[in-house]
Amino acid sequence: MQTLNEFYAELDNIKKNNPEGTYDFLRETLIDNTQCCGRFNDLYMATMSEFALYYREQGKLDSAIKYFQDLKDIIAGVSGTDSASYVSCLNNMAETYRMMGDNDEALKYFLNAANILESTVGTRDYLYGQVINNIGLIYMLKGEPEKAITNIKNAVNTICDLPDCREDTANALVNLGFLYNNVKKEEESLAALNEAIDIYEKEVPDSPSRGAAYNAKGSICFGKGDYEGAKENFEKARECVAATTGKNADYAVCTESLVYCLVKLGDREGALACAKEAEELYARFLGKMHDKTLRAKELVDKLSA
Repeated sequence: MQTLNEFYAELDNIKKNNPEGTYDFLRETLIDNTQCCGRFNDLYMATMSEFALYYREQGKLDSAIKYFQDLKDIIAGVSGTDSASYVSCLNNMAETYRMMGDNDEALKYFLNAANILESTVGTRDYLYGQVINNIGLIYMLKGEPEKAITNIKNAVNTICDLPDCREDTANALVNLGFLYNNVKKEEESLAALNEAIDIYEKEVPDSPSRGAAYNAKGSICFGKGDYEGAKENFEKARECVAATTGKNADYAVCTESLVYCLVKLGDREGALACAKEAEELYARFLGKMHDKTLRAKELVDKLSA
């Protein structure tokens, strides 16, 4: 029988070199590691988890939930409901429900995970911080910004001084910046975004989220009428996105934001060039009839008139 390390090594190799063989490999492994003596071995449970994740990646979310639900019940019987593997399964179920758009179910499982972690490992734990950050994001999706802010602030305080958590801290601060801006707390939003940007620049300059922080700050500057500040941040956002993920749809978002700035600053020629670039990128990555593509085309037409 394979060890767990051997299983994951072979699975990684198949995903990399023969992805279409992933299903057959998982199915055969599951059959080979069936229930024995009334209990389930670690390899069986690992395969169940990977099968659920496989279905989730394929967009078959109902099947993923079924596998996670069965796995949760198995883990409860083998390791108990306060084990790390049980909490991991709850998190995966919550994330899958979030992908399905069922925020109430997602919140239920995230809260369950948070309660278990609080009673077993305490609140100075990375996974606990990750879970309450996710709870904050669910409250944001549910349109409850104050609860979202409370949870994400707690997440920041939980992980900010833990080892190797600086990028996660910065990412949570960006989420906090968005939330504060949504409830019209501009100064708090700028403070959170500036703290995030400082972490990105000094400690994790290659983070793909760095551009989002600059773009969010640019939007706040624009709303305050600081068009020069907005222009500087939108340009920095474009630079960050281009450096980490290339000129893609996210780059186009920053470029479109720059259009409005340049119009306010009287640079119609520069605004037209940016509008054309945004339209071309949206069309390439999202399609010619996507709302963002059509909006950018409208900008091009107005600026060309």
